[in-house]
Amino acid sequence: YFDIPDSDESPTLAVSIRLAWIILVLLCKLDSKAELYDDTSLSYLFLANNLQFMVEKVRTTNLKYLLGDDWVSKNEKKAKQYAANYEAIAWTKVFSSLPENST
Repeated sequence: YFDIPDSDESPTLAVSIRLAWIILVLLCKLDSKAELYDDTSLSYLFLANNLQFMVEKVRTTNLKYLLGDDWVSKNEKKAKQYAANYEAIAWTKVFSSLPENST
């Protein structure tokens, strides 16, 4: 996924690329952990919570300069979509458990 330059050329760039790779691996591991939930809504909640945590850490640290504003905004949108999916699925279950005609 990433071209790693010779360490003689730019050691800082090589470290940055390796850190970006580690973050990508972490995101992949989170996806696989989310699949372990039997309840789909909980999978979305897990992903939203963990991705939002990562976005916040990247935004408030020097990782923002490594990954860029595009990474932050893209993953923030993804976290919001996960949260919206959780909300939709969870509330659908609540509404379906209510009686149709309460009068």
